[in-house]
Amino acid sequence: MSRPNVEDLLDRYIAGGTTPAENQLIEEWLAEHDTGSSTWVKMNDHARKQLLDRVFDKLEAGADEGTAKVIALPKRTLGVRWIAAVAAMMAIFVGLYFLWPRGGSGNASLATLKVPSGHTQLLALNDGSKIWVNAGATFHYPASFSGKTREVYLDGEAYFDIHHEAARPFLVHSGKMVITVLGTAFNIKSDASAHGLTVTVLRGKVSVADGSKLLAYLTPDRALHYNILTHQSIEENVDADESISWQQDSEMHFEEMSFEAAAKLLEQRFNVTISFANEKLRGCRFSGTIGKGKSLDEILKIICAFNNASFHHNKDCKIIIEGQGCG
Repeated sequence: MSRPNVEDLLDRYIAGGTTPAENQLIEEWLAEHDTGSSTWVKMNDHARKQLLDRVFDKLEAGADEGTAKVIALPKRTLGVRWIAAVAAMMAIFVGLYFLWPRGGSGNASLATLKVPSGHTQLLALNDGSKIWVNAGATFHYPASFSGKTREVYLDGEAYFDIHHEAARPFLVHSGKMVITVLGTAFNIKSDASAHGLTVTVLRGKVSVADGSKLLAYLTPDRALHYNILTHQSIEENVDADESISWQQDSEMHFEEMSFEAAAKLLEQRFNVTISFANEKLRGCRFSGTIGKGKSLDEILKIICAFNNASFHHNKDCKIIIEGQGCG
């Protein structure tokens, strides 16, 4: 469970949405860190963040030392449900070190995209990279990249088309696995139930590592299959296009995207040429999601409505975007 989930748990506690067993354990945990439940409720967001930072620092220091942590529980008769709640909460607070994203990206918080079954979704990041996230997957990403690296976190399957930045490598974390690129296109499929991960490269070059152990450098139409439990890996030649056939009809998710970047996505997806009659339109930004199965004209109508613009097809079958712009 990631840090945002922990914060959500505490927020549910404040709102009265937790179980009695969770309440008891949370209150004991707060008291252990010199913070009573009433104090937590009165804290502002900054104070809560500072508290969680201190706790996570302690957990990280303990995990780095390789020492086991023993947490004493009150002596009482525990029911089966209470024991289950304790186990779940210990997994949250003690296991955080192994699950909380680490690295040098310099991002204070991550947004989360969870794609429901039967859906796929396209996400455009602020650096120009595009991520197609498959059904059932969870993807954590920053609203903006501010550090020396660009780091994201994936559980499930996604196709990545990464914008090249020589000075800032792009890292995808999937459990302990780390996939590192500069500018390339590749597919990652992790399967927790089978303890496996497959990386397939369509363009460029990708390195795959299990923690600090380098497993492979992959080039186009090469795939690595890796068993996380047995540490066995297999490389093979593949038809990489087949690995991303699932993303051809995905939803389109725009997160503070410029009109120009959205137009480039549509050009790539529908093999068309789009131009702007008014250059001021290029920088207009918007957010939204367009369901899969929409035609190009349907998508353009929605995007133009967001940006107070219109479009038409000229005699050369090119698409012209018109409007006053955003000032």
